[in-house]
Amino acid sequence: MVTLSLYINSAATPTIIRSSDTLQTQAFASYQWLLNGLPAGNGAGQDLIITQNGNYSVIATNANGCTDTSVVLNVTGLAVNDITAGYGVKLFPNPNAGSFMLQFTDEIVRDVEITDAVGRVVVAAAKVYKQQNF
Repeated sequence: MVTLSLYINSAATPTIIRSSDTLQTQAFASYQWLLNGLPAGNGAGQDLIITQNGNYSVIATNANGCTDTSVVLNVTGLAVNDITAGYGVKLFPNPNAGSFMLQFTDEIVRDVEITDAVGRVVVAAAKVYKQQNF
């Protein structure tokens, strides 16, 4: 007669806590953060600094290799702050209905990517010199 003892060691379901611009979960062996179902940021740590609105979740793996995914956390309330002082840029009108002006105070040409509130790219890699209507 053979006796088989089976132990199932599953990962605890990760939970997400938001504190200002940072998301955090419990301690696991590894992490993959997701924004709208796609990898977010460097995605590899227990904390994630968020820069845009959207649906965040985290896939966590424990030391035994068991993986589970958190419930989605919808992040809203992130907005364009006053960025004039630090970067010499103005965005107006703010808020707007989709048409706005981006204006820089210097002569540097920049690659600018513009995303909407859920992270979809609206304008990809536009060259902006001094001033640009969008």
